[in-house]
Amino acid sequence: SDEEASSFAWGSGYNKDTQSNAIFIQDQINEGNHRIFIAARLSDHETFGKETTWNAEYGLSISDQWSINASAGHAFRAPDATDRYGYGGNINLKPEASDDMQLNVAFRRDDNTTYRLELFDTKIENLIEYDFAKDQMLNIGQASMRGLQLSYHLINENYSIRADYINQKSGSTLGIRNWLTMTGGISGELNVLSNVKILGSGEVISRNTEHSGYEFSTGLSINKPGKFSARFIGSQVSKMPTIQSLYWQSKNYNGNTALENESFSSIHGEVDLSLGDFWKVGVSGRVKISSNPVVLNTDSTFSNANSQKLSFGSGYVRFENAKFELESSAAYEYSLTQDLEPNEVPFNFRDNKLWIRNSLFYKTYAFDKATFIKMGVRTLLSPMNYQSQFYNTELNYWQSNSLTNDQAQQSYVPAFFRLDAELSARVRAMMIVIRWENALDGFGQAGYFEASSFPMPPRRLIVGIRAQFRN
Repeated sequence: SDEEASSFAWGSGYNKDTQSNAIFIQDQINEGNHRIFIAARLSDHETFGKETTWNAEYGLSISDQWSINASAGHAFRAPDATDRYGYGGNINLKPEASDDMQLNVAFRRDDNTTYRLELFDTKIENLIEYDFAKDQMLNIGQASMRGLQLSYHLINENYSIRADYINQKSGSTLGIRNWLTMTGGISGELNVLSNVKILGSGEVISRNTEHSGYEFSTGLSINKPGKFSARFIGSQVSKMPTIQSLYWQSKNYNGNTALENESFSSIHGEVDLSLGDFWKVGVSGRVKISSNPVVLNTDSTFSNANSQKLSFGSGYVRFENAKFELESSAAYEYSLTQDLEPNEVPFNFRDNKLWIRNSLFYKTYAFDKATFIKMGVRTLLSPMNYQSQFYNTELNYWQSNSLTNDQAQQSYVPAFFRLDAELSARVRAMMIVIRWENALDGFGQAGYFEASSFPMPPRRLIVGIRAQFRN
């Protein structure tokens, strides 16, 4: 792939073009009671050189009831242009690397009941995160997570029951070294008419940190195949604070062991309608009313805010036949009320946001139907500015927005228009994909580096070839 990054409105300006190439191969073998899956990728990055990532899985069906699965893998993420040249960029960043191992033993007592034991171990090195004290992206060190999970699942025609027991152990960035989590849940449905069902589910969760929570939902489902479908769900939730928000200890953030559960009620509805053989339309909406939401303050500590009332709505229209695929949709997020303290506003205020998406693709066969071709474009329009969301990788936490480098004000994503062009072709067992992402970056609008947390990549060209060989 070719990642082209440019800036024309901030600082002295720059233009960076980063080339990376990769070869990917995978194979799956099923022989008797044995299943083997192997995948490997050789990446050649212009800056960081060659790196091999891989994943291997082995499954054995010991009997009709017992099975065992083992997997291991190595992953690699090179810092992208944002990390190196964007806000707080650091050209000396090292790539992130992670190793993961899992062992799974399952006992299937009958067609409906399964017991499962899973052991897991994950390690991440050179984790990339923004250091607020230095206003720069840095490799903050390593993170690790290991533990075991015991599960019980019962699946019936009209209901299912689930129970989980998880014992986890963390790395050095938490004030707690290990914890136990126990979860029990049940869900079911009741047919009251031929096309109408009453839905219900409940889950209770408890942790040995003296925290517990629950989630209960009920609703109605209406379905007339090929014509109409609708779902209406109401939920009541008491959500425990995360381990990170309670016990995190690092130079950037501090947890708060006095945090209380967040409580919220929500109502969700969605309706889909088929208009003949080719057209389909749908709408959906949700209202969420929360109290005591856990928020991150400007002093890098956590607290419980007072309340937030949020609403979400979306709609779409879709057309598809043998030659064309056309879809247009819009999604709107609107904040009804937000009761936040001054030090909670910068990171947690939810701004109003409107996204409009469109796509058009043409499909055809060539060479006496030996090749299937699909080509078209996707667009995304955001007609108004909004405060940008920011994914805090160190905390595994979504902040509602972020600050500028001088910490003086919230960062805004300006109005933008994104265009992606794509061409794909399938020739027997070979797939070829050519994608030009964000083709308008920097043309008549703010470029990728003119806004924090811009929701799209720099302009880049991706060419992929995938071949499948079967024996």
